Amino acid sequence: MTDVNTKITQLRNTEWNGKRIVVFLHGDYDFLCKVFGLSGPQGTYPCLWCLTTKKQLQESTEKEPRTFAFLKSAFEKFKIESGEDKRKAAQYHNCIHEPLIDIELHKVSPPYLHILLGVVLKHHRMLEQAADRIDKQIYEDKNPDRADNSRLLSNLGNNWQKWMQKQKEIAFLEGCVAFGEAESSSQTWMEQLENAQEELETISHTPLTSRSGPVCSQLDAVLDKHAITPQSYHSRSFTGNHCNKYLHPEVFKDITASIVRTTCEWTSNPFIVDDANEIKLNFDLLNEAYALVHNDISHTYPIAPVSLSSIKTNIDSYMATYRRMFKKKVIPKQHILESHCLPFIQEHKIGFGLVGE
Repeated sequence: MTDVNTKITQLRNTEWNGKRIVVFLHGDYDFLCKVFGLSGPQGTYPCLWCLTTKKQLQESTEKEPRTFAFLKSAFEKFKIESGEDKRKAAQYHNCIHEPLIDIELHKVSPPYLHILLGVVLKHHRMLEQAADRIDKQIYEDKNPDRADNSRLLSNLGNNWQKWMQKQKEIAFLEGCVAFGEAESSSQTWMEQLENAQEELETISHTPLTSRSGPVCSQLDAVLDKHAITPQSYHSRSFTGNHCNKYLHPEVFKDITASIVRTTCEWTSNPFIVDDANEIKLNFDLLNEAYALVHNDISHTYPIAPVSLSSIKTNIDSYMATYRRMFKKKVIPKQHILESHCLPFIQEHKIGFGLVGE
């Protein structure tokens, strides 16, 4: 990388219209970790900008910052003292090879696109887990007065959809038989109807599995309504455009409303319905809090110093809301958002839309 670093130095020493050129680096987080010699986000010290540990991610306290000189020094110790034994990487703050590009870390942009992707996906996966919990409660409800749909789910488990589809087929065939009595095809319709009724009788119970119940499976239908399609070949993740859509209030509130609506269609148990309403309230609050942060920092415009306090307030409010709802579940991307996005904005006074991927 000698040629690259030589060119970076030349750029730093270049003036254009009386202004000195500043060199920034941006990229996704795995790329940045490789460039600066870290083990990556799964290491004991997962953060590029400070010495927080994975356990300390759950806290909001400030940790000692890393510097470019620190990265080089830690790697030299790792090389000399451990013989580059990666099993001992944590003893050297996960600095396992020499930094490739000579850029100070305060000129490295936090990867906001990947923060956005990670945060929205985290929210939605936890929402799916909550919807799964509702499905399981309906499935396991033993109340003798429970609704017919609840009995159906308890009796058939994963096969509830197969049963409902077969019922629709039977209703269609019954209509064909009724309206086709004088037609020569009536006998054919009758045979198909009898076959469908026999197939209905053979549908039996299989245990309910994750994301297969009526409440959770409805979430995908609502996402599809808003042209948000999880990428099955990427662990059902979202794209940046998906995340932007998701954070519109009319979208995320429609998604959470489907949990309450579908729950009420499948059970009259007041405790389960209350749980569904609480899920909607919590996730609406969580997405509203993050949407404020997203709108504050994701654009390409200059950010005036007077705006910094409100940005900090919104970031702190979001993280406090998240920690209150989901203890011990802060991910590295949320730590970067909480601890390192605002300092970058304070120094460079620009939204991440200009310096991101």
